[in-house]
Amino acid sequence: GGHVYDALYMIADAIEKKGADRKAIRDHLETIRDFKGTAGVFNLSPTDHTGLTKEAFEMLTVKNGAFLIAPK
Repeated sequence: GGHVYDALYMIADAIEKKGADRKAIRDHLETIRDFKGTAGVFNLSPTDHTGLTKEAFEMLTVKNGAFLIAPK
């Protein structure tokens, strides 16, 4: 759910700034820098459409009903 939330905000911002031109929206999305989202800080580019570094991801486990960072 958080990724969809972040994506919608990025798309809404692009549409506000670029109108309905699909190419302009795509080009704008590929310039997003330092977008603070639910999953981390996004920095998109033409070659990186994920926008997150590996540090934004953490493997979790559930133990006794609590989320814990999984051992590495």
